[in-house]
Amino acid sequence: VAAGTATITATAGGTSGTALVVVEPMPVATVVVAPATVSLVVGGARTLSAAMRDSAGVLLTGRAVSWASSAPAVANVSSAGAVLAIAPGAATITATSEGRSATSRITVTAVPVASVTVSPTTQSLSVGQTATLVARAADASGAVLNGRAVAWTTDRATVATVHATTGVVTAVATGQARITATVEGKTGAAVITV
Repeated sequence: VAAGTATITATAGGTSGTALVVVEPMPVATVVVAPATVSLVVGGARTLSAAMRDSAGVLLTGRAVSWASSAPAVANVSSAGAVLAIAPGAATITATSEGRSATSRITVTAVPVASVTVSPTTQSLSVGQTATLVARAADASGAVLNGRAVAWTTDRATVATVHATTGVVTAVATGQARITATVEGKTGAAVITV
């Protein structure tokens, strides 16, 4: 009926005998982790579940489960199966019970850029002067996203040029030029008057 011990007594003709019966729990035959794949952005979290079954497919409850991550720097996991995304990359989370294990594949991506602003938004320069523009990338909540690559372009290189990666603008001739910063498909701009 259940794991444990029981003493069985048989009596016949006034004589009895006993036997100690030990009932072992059914061993874990398979482990299933759900969901099998998870996609998270940095800072996101998801709790995995592990189901243990015996050789007949019967669900086993109350069994100890240990959790481990193949790449804790990308995604770590708690003793309860809670996964936290740390950095972009991939990690395999493994649940083990009684020597049987199963995995879930975790893919972590960077928080997407929602907006780009350039400062200053306007700048007046004399021919030959330079100025450095700064691009600020932010997520949907307005939080600054550091370390993102910025590509700089100008719409009128005859008026003002811009270094493609540093944002340094050089005034070339009288007029106006629009300097655009692009970060992961999102753009912001400044107007340069020479």
